[in-house]
Amino acid sequence: MIPMSELPGTRVTALALIAVLAAGGALGAPPAPAALVAAGDRHYAARSRLTGTVWEAVPAEVEAALDSYRAALAADSANLDAGIGLMRTLEFKGSQESDAFPCQPVYAEAVRTGTSLEEAGAPPAHLSYWLAVSWGRWGECHGRLKAAREGMADKVRKYAEKAIALDPGYQGAGPLIVLGRLHYEAPYIPLLLTWPSDKKAEACLRRALGLFPDNKNAALFLAELLQHDGRRDEAVAVLQAALAYPVDPVRGLEDSRLAGRMRALLATLTH
Repeated sequence: MIPMSELPGTRVTALALIAVLAAGGALGAPPAPAALVAAGDRHYAARSRLTGTVWEAVPAEVEAALDSYRAALAADSANLDAGIGLMRTLEFKGSQESDAFPCQPVYAEAVRTGTSLEEAGAPPAHLSYWLAVSWGRWGECHGRLKAAREGMADKVRKYAEKAIALDPGYQGAGPLIVLGRLHYEAPYIPLLLTWPSDKKAEACLRRALGLFPDNKNAALFLAELLQHDGRRDEAVAVLQAALAYPVDPVRGLEDSRLAGRMRALLATLTH
């Protein structure tokens, strides 16, 4: 388990009060959790914006979304929509950090939130996916040694496989992408970690692209695997096919960054 000293408590800030009021609350009549979740969803949808030709994050909207979801969970600790909203927003916030240290408490809060919902008996289909993502991100920013001690790879695998069994197409085939990436990146350690498999990684990522051929995450990860395997022409084809699709405005910042990484890899492969 994560040491309790690493898990931040629920913030109570002026922004949280603003979130409550924006969701329609008044003194003596706090808004329903559903209204807070709806406010959080609106802020999350505005987490990035296109300025000229460049997508950029909007930190104020991210923080407002977090405050809305936290307020909803404060009113109803078992609210699955609030919990998932909080976890996905924390994942986005953490992904904006260029250094590992600032993201550690962000992903710790995401893991804590998901674990609390799981212990409360929340339906596992979508929660399992976000637990897989949160544990994976937690492992990335804490380093391989600590992640290995915590059994991070096994946790991610367990939750990703559960999410695939229940809803493989959720979040653009997110569970398949997480499991595929895990099989590719997790180290093979005799007698300790023997299940990672490049063949299984490729199968997961190809299945994800079969469901969502415009998914740039799946395409990039598959191309990296193919490059590592010496299958240059296949990697080029995968990248070119995915780059033919425009950036999804719903995921503008995320997709534009992925497209940039894909073009850089494509340039390496073709020169």
